[in-house]
Amino acid sequence: MDTTDVGMTSTIIDTTTTAAATAVKRREPPPLNVYVRIRPFIGDELEHSENQKLLDIMDEQHISVKVCPTTNNNIRNIQASYNEYEVSRIFDHRCTQQELFEQILEQPTNEIFTGSNWLLCTLGLTNSGKTHTMFGTPQEPGLIPKCLQRIFLNVGKNIDDKVLFKPDGLENLMPTSNGNLDIEINARNYIFKDDKNNNRRIRLPNIAQEQNSFEDLSIEDEYYSVWISFFELYNENILDLLVQPKDMKTRKNLRLMQNDHSTIIKNLIQIPVFDIKEAEDIIKFGYANRATSKTNLNEASSRSHAVLCITLITINEFHEDPIMSHMYVCDLAGNEPSTGTGKQLAETCNINTSLMTFKDCIRTLNENQTTKKQMLVPYRNSILTSIFRPFFVGRGRTIICCNVNPCATFVTQTNDLLKFCALAQKTIIVPNEPKSGAGGLIRQQRKSKQKGPKRLAKDGPLKTKNKKDKIAIDDDIEELGIQSVDGSSSFTIPSNIKSMSYWKFCTKKALDLLQKQASNRRLLMIQIHQERVQTVEYLLHQRDVIDAFTDEKQTLSEKCETLLTNLRQEEDNHLRTQQLYNDLIISEKQYRQKLLKLEKEFKEKNLHSR
Repeated sequence: MDTTDVGMTSTIIDTTTTAAATAVKRREPPPLNVYVRIRPFIGDELEHSENQKLLDIMDEQHISVKVCPTTNNNIRNIQASYNEYEVSRIFDHRCTQQELFEQILEQPTNEIFTGSNWLLCTLGLTNSGKTHTMFGTPQEPGLIPKCLQRIFLNVGKNIDDKVLFKPDGLENLMPTSNGNLDIEINARNYIFKDDKNNNRRIRLPNIAQEQNSFEDLSIEDEYYSVWISFFELYNENILDLLVQPKDMKTRKNLRLMQNDHSTIIKNLIQIPVFDIKEAEDIIKFGYANRATSKTNLNEASSRSHAVLCITLITINEFHEDPIMSHMYVCDLAGNEPSTGTGKQLAETCNINTSLMTFKDCIRTLNENQTTKKQMLVPYRNSILTSIFRPFFVGRGRTIICCNVNPCATFVTQTNDLLKFCALAQKTIIVPNEPKSGAGGLIRQQRKSKQKGPKRLAKDGPLKTKNKKDKIAIDDDIEELGIQSVDGSSSFTIPSNIKSMSYWKFCTKKALDLLQKQASNRRLLMIQIHQERVQTVEYLLHQRDVIDAFTDEKQTLSEKCETLLTNLRQEEDNHLRTQQLYNDLIISEKQYRQKLLKLEKEFKEKNLHSR
């Protein structure tokens, strides 16, 4: 693996300083969140007797697997065994994409607005529904489209149209005042080349052109910029998925550079997006470039691990530096038997190796919880685990979504997968900050800003030219003693009120208070915005109900008018019939009278004739 230690220049803003400044209030490290989703039977699986009911969901957190021994097992007891496993939540085949997002990713998506970093990984065999869970369909969007929808819903109109900062690597950012947006402009040009109105292609160049004319860059409120990067890990190589189509066959492996404070993938394209449509188009562009091939289990199986990074940069007037947070979504390729030859065999071996290293890291972290002798976590055995090393040392939260194929043919692999999920569920990742501690970070920051007349001798202690320099150094040393190196919450308040360190301490406390108030205000704004969205959705639903009732009322009114018209016609017909009936009765009476008269005349004639 090609990893190189890199140092940070003065133009890079290290986001770990923000984490160190707030590390004094430590909480109990949370465990990994592990979720299991069981896909329904598809195709002709039922016809091939794959539904043997070997998986039993006992409740929302417990699942049992019935493992039947094969004829090759040299055991006396040939009865099947039931293995029970516990995870955070289990979803059956009836679970919708919306329900899954609400349970898994809705809260983490909201928390990236408070500076938290999150990693979502999908595990599972080939053809177990991982890609459907992540990307979904236009009718049923997956976790990634719904995450983007939630992000832009929270951002609202507070998008950073000035693009004041850009990510530099995966954990650092830098200002864009020098107009260094050429790569991003070029990427947007070929990704949005089919844009009919040409607005999206000229949007970023106009911003870069106007940056030099900005007179006042102060931010009155909180603004956000959203950046997208998309790459794949193919045969232990990092390949960018957002390069031009003509460069796909000749694209080079990107270098991974790391130290204790930062992770950088050199020359990785990161593109700013201003609305959800742009983000979706960029993801579709990258997804089409992903390596796939036909396997025994899937017609278009992913042969690489795809990593989507959604970066959120928050600019606030109460913060001296912007805050950067990430949502990593990793669609891991499916683990399957090493069959095939040539290129496909190499792909499968590399996929299985990286997945095995990922599981070994989790197992080692779990074993380190119960043993005094801490074992070395094998991050460097794979590119995949090297990139996500910050999450294994507690600088972010991790979610594992395990997609399960319910077919009886793969019950052994399913049992092994659920066994790992149960182990990961019990794993607690303890934050492991760099040895330099907060003091080292403050010294590094001061060195970059070139403050203080400090010089370091060969033996290590600070030397000064005069007493004034010595007083300044003493103030600096006293300020560094405000927070202990291990990041504990004990503070040492300077006793000398007239010293510079005392006022720096007071200023720092006031800044921390303002940052806390800004964070609380941000959370309140997000909560109010969500309540407003819920209210609007409720009102829209009520409007739809009212419209339905109005349509129903209109339909009933039309039916009533039709019935009244028919009733009037029936009444008219009845009246005419009654009139005819009366006329008939009158005519009958007249005929009877005439008949009686004729009979009488006839009788009289008979009498006269006698």
